[in-house]
Amino acid sequence: MALTTQSLRKSAVPGTSTFRVEDEDGMYLHVPPTGQMMWRIEYLWQGYGTELDLGPYPEISLSEARKKRSLVQRLIKDSIDPQTPAKHQNAEDESEALLHSEPLELIAYRLNRTPMPLITGASTREWMDKTPNRFAYRCMPMLIANQAGWLALLAHKITVVWDGGMGPEALKITCLEGPEPVPAVSVFGSGILTFTLPYLFRTPPGYNLIAQGPANMPKDAVSALTGIIETDWAESTFTMNWMITRPNHPVTFDIGEPICMVTPQRRYEVEHFKPVIRDIASDPELHADYLKWADSRRQFNKDLKIKDSEATKAGWQKHYAQGKTINNKRSTAHQNKLTLMEFTEEKKNP
Repeated sequence: MALTTQSLRKSAVPGTSTFRVEDEDGMYLHVPPTGQMMWRIEYLWQGYGTELDLGPYPEISLSEARKKRSLVQRLIKDSIDPQTPAKHQNAEDESEALLHSEPLELIAYRLNRTPMPLITGASTREWMDKTPNRFAYRCMPMLIANQAGWLALLAHKITVVWDGGMGPEALKITCLEGPEPVPAVSVFGSGILTFTLPYLFRTPPGYNLIAQGPANMPKDAVSALTGIIETDWAESTFTMNWMITRPNHPVTFDIGEPICMVTPQRRYEVEHFKPVIRDIASDPELHADYLKWADSRRQFNKDLKIKDSEATKAGWQKHYAQGKTINNKRSTAHQNKLTLMEFTEEKKNP
């Protein structure tokens, strides 16, 4: 029998033991002796009985709880796990816990005395500095990517010219400045320049290392190649490779220029994802928020053309950069910068 507001008030009185006040369609009010009452719903998901908290009473009224129940029922009908929002919150909690846990160790074993400093990635880029009003720095995803790893800096100035041939001899490397040996060679042919790194990296068990070019740092006539290495067990080193893309065009790498960016990645994590394409209308709440955002973006871009408008004064919409939804709900796990730990030189034991 469905509850009414009046019958709920009479029934929801904590006693000496826990009991429940039933509504319809699996929803009930959990009433413990402590008085911390909670709306809950029982339902079947993939053949298993489970339940979900809908919110505390009386903060969440009967009508509000029923709206939440209807949303859960729609999600189940569309084959969407109703626990997804809770799982998202759990993931944010896990991220927070990880931030305050003991750091994992990334070791760079020095193999020789070839100079090649290792530094944390900086948020800035020269080309971003030169954009009008430095507008490129408004892109938070790029700023985070810029900092998401450690950079190996070249201590030599070299010029490379590829004559278009396929053999290793088709690549001419000239060192203009820096000590011997020069950490740049041609071994693969096909216009590929290979940098040898004077380190053997070691990651914790289960972690690979992504080796790629510095994020968001394009370079004319050459493209960085990406590799993923199992650095938790291999006793071999890896190289950083760049492909020359324009024959007979000199490409120069300067002293202090980053030639490799390394970022740890947990093995199997990518394979653990189950990709699904789903109509956005299957998530009514997300759909409504998206439409609200899309409308606001269209209006904002329209207002940018109006002198002295609020949009013109703001310059750009800052919701994502501030970690807020279009409804001004803040993400508790939002990052506006990364703070990586620097490589430190361990002193030899006496």
